[in-house]
Amino acid sequence: MVRKQFSRQQGTNLQLAQISTTEKKLKRRIDLIFFDTALSEVLDSLGTKLDVQFYIDKRALTEVGLDSNTTINFNLRNVKAELALGLMLKQRQLVWFVRNNLVHVTTPEFAAYELEIRIYRCHDFLEIPSHPPGRRGMDGGISDGGAGTSEFRNRQKTLSDLVELIPSVIDPTSWEDLGGTGSIGTLPDGILVIAQTRSVHAEVQHLLQAMRMQRKGIPNAANKPADLISTTEQKLEQQIDAFFMDVPLKDLLESLGTKLDVQFYVDERALNSIGIDSNTPVNFSLRKVKAELALRMIMNEIGLVSFVQQDLVHVTTPEAAENLQVLGVYSCPDLLETTGRPPHHNHGNRIQRGFPGGRGDTTAPYRDQGPDSLIEVIQTKISQDSWEQVGGAGVIVNYYEILVVSQIPPVHREVEEMLNGLRTANKSKSGAIIRLR
Repeated sequence: MVRKQFSRQQGTNLQLAQISTTEKKLKRRIDLIFFDTALSEVLDSLGTKLDVQFYIDKRALTEVGLDSNTTINFNLRNVKAELALGLMLKQRQLVWFVRNNLVHVTTPEFAAYELEIRIYRCHDFLEIPSHPPGRRGMDGGISDGGAGTSEFRNRQKTLSDLVELIPSVIDPTSWEDLGGTGSIGTLPDGILVIAQTRSVHAEVQHLLQAMRMQRKGIPNAANKPADLISTTEQKLEQQIDAFFMDVPLKDLLESLGTKLDVQFYVDERALNSIGIDSNTPVNFSLRKVKAELALRMIMNEIGLVSFVQQDLVHVTTPEAAENLQVLGVYSCPDLLETTGRPPHHNHGNRIQRGFPGGRGDTTAPYRDQGPDSLIEVIQTKISQDSWEQVGGAGVIVNYYEILVVSQIPPVHREVEEMLNGLRTANKSKSGAIIRLR
């Protein structure tokens, strides 16, 4: 990893990032409904509604065969403007960022060079306690807690590990090491200096906040991503009767949306890439079934996937879903202790998977003999083809007994189910059966 070292003198002109007035306005909730409307007209209307100014990078758009007259079709209600804008532009493979209180609309290639330098105060990450006797450290070694042992870990190493963690789980190809433009460096006293795009900075802020909450033991402190803990997911737990005979997909989703009071977003571009559109007929019949299960089965029958993100139910292709990674932070000190048998010992009941993609069975209960073993269990039992070591996009990293996972929302749900199941098994003499979706 490329690390830049800064002196205090070099850092004196750098300021902590502030949310601009324009960025605050983009957090308002709006209705965004347009049919066959020119991009320039859409942005003019949105600018008037939000009191912001848009700038279209015409040169960048021309290079990909687009212009300000490119037509837009979009229909979402009561969503944050920044989310709606991102989804709308994504349909045309465009992105946005704020610079000098202007909302720039351009291509991902041009946006990659529009870097912001932001400072992150991470001194609290330097104070990671050493483990009591017999507990494992980040590298799996055992701390004996003997005389002369420091109460806290080496400050420089914990900062160094944080510098390694961030690029490994947040858009890895956007950093210098893998040919991108972003960089990360340090100043004394636990200060990180990061040059990156707006979207990557947003993920860095989310990760640091989630890890801080987790270390403080705050309930729901990013045990799973915040946008997975939603009213929409709760609504999908309702029991429904699902009867659809040759019903177009768009009508089916409209019916479910009305019945459940949820909003669907269909990635039309992704669907078209595999020869499906919103008029594809659907046949499905089940009584008294959870809406989430019915939806998952319906999507599976037509080769699609659905998941909740930012209170929208997204419908897309499995291939497109791989590019919709979100971060989850899971505190696992209780599963990283050095007691019990490793998972390959055949004791206790089996972990069973009720969803295609698992590799055999493993056993529970156990207390893991280090982070690598727990990570291996997760990667071999949950969507094993989706992890980076076998060519997928999913990443899992241990940071001092906190697992940081970059994955799509359905995989996060299964990770949480497995961790909760392992905890239940550890408390039981006979183990437990863990059924994953």
